[in-house]
Amino acid sequence: MQERAFSKNITSRIKGFAIIIMMIHHCFLNKQRFEGYEVVFAPLKPEFAMKLADSFRVCVAIYVFITAYGLSKSKRHPDSYGKNGMTTSSLPLDPKDSARSSLARWVRLLFNYNFIFAVFLIFGKLNNTFHFVSSNWGFHKAYGHDGMKSLVYFITDALGLANIFHTPTFNGTWWYMSLACLLIFSVPVLVKLYEKYRLPVVLLAGLIPRYLGLDKTMPARYLLITMVGIMMASEGIPEKIQRFVTRSFRRYLLCGLVMTASICLMIYTRCFISNDFCANYVEWFDCIGAVQFIFLVYLYLSEIPVLRDILSFLGKHSMNIFLLHTFYRSTFFKDFVYSFKYALLIVLVLLALSLITSIVLEFIKKKSGFNRIAADLCARITS
Repeated sequence: MQERAFSKNITSRIKGFAIIIMMIHHCFLNKQRFEGYEVVFAPLKPEFAMKLADSFRVCVAIYVFITAYGLSKSKRHPDSYGKNGMTTSSLPLDPKDSARSSLARWVRLLFNYNFIFAVFLIFGKLNNTFHFVSSNWGFHKAYGHDGMKSLVYFITDALGLANIFHTPTFNGTWWYMSLACLLIFSVPVLVKLYEKYRLPVVLLAGLIPRYLGLDKTMPARYLLITMVGIMMASEGIPEKIQRFVTRSFRRYLLCGLVMTASICLMIYTRCFISNDFCANYVEWFDCIGAVQFIFLVYLYLSEIPVLRDILSFLGKHSMNIFLLHTFYRSTFFKDFVYSFKYALLIVLVLLALSLITSIVLEFIKKKSGFNRIAADLCARITS
C-alpha cells in the first residue's frame, strides 16, 4: 500500500464524512425532530435508527480534532489562512505574533459566518413581509423586542459568542461557533502545555473536567479530544499508524476488520448499553469514537476513488453546510425537506440544498470581492 500523509486533502475528506453524519444526527436523533411527518427508516428499525443518529453527535469531536490537529501541525507562515478561518499554516513562537494570528483566524471565521448570517437575516425579514414560507422566524423572534438588550444579543451572536454567554442565537446549531472561537485562541496555549508536559497533560485533560464536575459542559467536554489532536499532530502519530497498517496487504485487511469491529462495538455500546454509563463517560466515548472514524476515513475510505472525491468536495463546503442546513431542515423549509419520507432521501435532499446554496454563496463572495476584503484585513492584523 502507498504511504499517505495526513494532509489537508485527508482532513478535508474527514470533514466531508463528519458533515454527512452530522446531517443524519440532526435529522433523526429523536422523534421530536420529525414529529408530524412520516419517515421510513427501512431496512433499519426506527428505534435503532434514532439511537444510531444520536450516537453520530461524535461529529463535533471529529471537527474539534481536525481543528486542534491543523492548528498544531501548521507551519510558521503568518500570512497564510485556512478558508474558513479554522486552520492556518501559522503558529508563531512569539506570544504577540501568536495573539495576532489567532485574532486573524477569528476575524476570518467571523467573515464567513456573518456572510451567511446576513443572508438569512435578510431572508427572514423578507419572508415576514412577503410570506414565501410559513415560518415567521426573524430578528425579533430570535432576540426579542427589548431595544438595547436585543442589540447586545445580536452582536454577541454575530461574534460567535452566544453559547459562551448563554444569550439567544439566531440558529441553535450555531452553538458550535463559540467552541470554534475558543479553540482558535486556546490551542496555541495548549500546544505549549503539551510541549512541556507531554502525555500527562493529555491524561489530565480527560480527568480534571470530570473531577471538577465539568465533563458534560462545553468546552470541557471536548478538552480531551483537543489534546489528543495536539498530541497526534506533534508526534506524527497518524502517519506512523498508516505506515504500520499498510506494511502488507494482509495486515491492512486485518486492521480493517479490527477497526470495523471496534466501530460496531462503539455504536452498540452507545445505542444499547445503559445511557447512564455512556453519559458518565461521554468525553471518553466522544474521543474514542472520533478517532475511530478519523482513521476509518484516513486509512480506508480515502482509498476509494469516487468516494474520496465526494468527501473532499463536501469537506471543502463543510463549514457553509454546517451554517446553512438548519435553515432548510427546521427554520424555513422543514415541510419540504421531510416531505421526501425516506430517511436516506431526506438526508440527500438536505445535503444537496445546503451544498448548492454553499456553491452559490461562495461564487458571490468571490465575485463581489468579499474574500479579498477578508484576506486583506487578516493580513493587516498580522503585519
